[in-house]
Amino acid sequence: MNSMLPLKSLRPATKKEGWPIRGQSDCPVKRKKNSAILGYETKALRLARRRATEQTASFREIYHYRAGIEATNSDLDRHTGIK
Repeated sequence: MNSMLPLKSLRPATKKEGWPIRGQSDCPVKRKKNSAILGYETKALRLARRRATEQTASFREIYHYRAGIEATNSDLDRHTGIK
């Protein structure tokens, strides 16, 4: 799914801010008359949310058990060749 979702700015865009900067055609912000719209892909949103969750202490507390198991399996694979 590669859909773009619009996200409207809460404050109006002004010419004083000097954007979009010339030469930055890859800028995701699209200017309208009195506002700006930032489009993003749903995949990028999911990824950002997941990465933010992975930075929390509760996630790390739970995940460290799995990390230990994965390390044990990796060590077993390296020493015995079992996959």
